[in-house]
Amino acid sequence: KELLLMYKKEGWPKDLAIQMAEAASKNKKLFLKEASVQELKLVPGNFESPVKNATAMLFAYIIGGMIPLVPYLLLPIAMAIPVSIVATLIGLFLLGVGTTRYSKRSWWKAGLEMLFLAATAGAIGYFVGQVVQNVFQVQA
Repeated sequence: KELLLMYKKEGWPKDLAIQMAEAASKNKKLFLKEASVQELKLVPGNFESPVKNATAMLFAYIIGGMIPLVPYLLLPIAMAIPVSIVATLIGLFLLGVGTTRYSKRSWWKAGLEMLFLAATAGAIGYFVGQVVQNVFQVQA
């Protein structure tokens, strides 16, 4: 039913949408593929190379970790803090934009979503840390 609604929303004729949804519901692989394309906006691809994926993740973690740290290596602390924050926010936005390579989403919406979600998570982590520091009288 859900796949049928997605096909109809996308503009397929009702009869064809019913046929497509019925065919997909009889084939588990096809159903999962169609659901991921229609609901999650993922473009099908070959995700079967664990070594390649692990290598990509290794470099992503290294590069992602360097973005906020490099300003501290190159600048005095007072200047490094705002530069690090701005560089991190720009990096998060660009990461969100990069996800559109695998989805059918708008680049600026994906960028802003990643920026907002990560910044919100960071702010929550900061405030929880402040509460814990004040409640338990921990010295920073």
